Amino acid sequence: MQLMLISHDRNTIRALKIALSKTMEDILPVTSAYSREQAVSQLQQEPAGLFLADMPGNEGIEILRELRGQNYRGGVIVISASCSPELTREALRLEAGDFLLKPVEENQLRSAVKGILARQRKREEEELK
Repeated sequence: MQLMLISHDRNTIRALKIALSKTMEDILPVTSAYSREQAVSQLQQEPAGLFLADMPGNEGIEILRELRGQNYRGGVIVISASCSPELTREALRLEAGDFLLKPVEENQLRSAVKGILARQRKREEEELK
């Protein structure tokens, strides 16, 4: 399964890759995007099964909204420094697999990824039945 990491900050992308390195056996390859436009364009060309969006403000939710509008069914983790009730409700409505607040601990991130991967495998198995 392909993983896309989305952030304006290259150091954040690097840190996410390091934090997930112990979880990556099921997730290859890893791609990166540094803007909403780049992420949407890349995901349209080559859909990732999972993406993590660590974007300022509500940009992660905006990416998710745009992709769900295009019938993207992959897993999503939104990472944010702030969490208003409205933002959280919107993430849930758009079926984000998880919504993590900064600072994110490595174990919390790995657990979120593993949970989404497990749910996706279960859904795929059910669709095959």
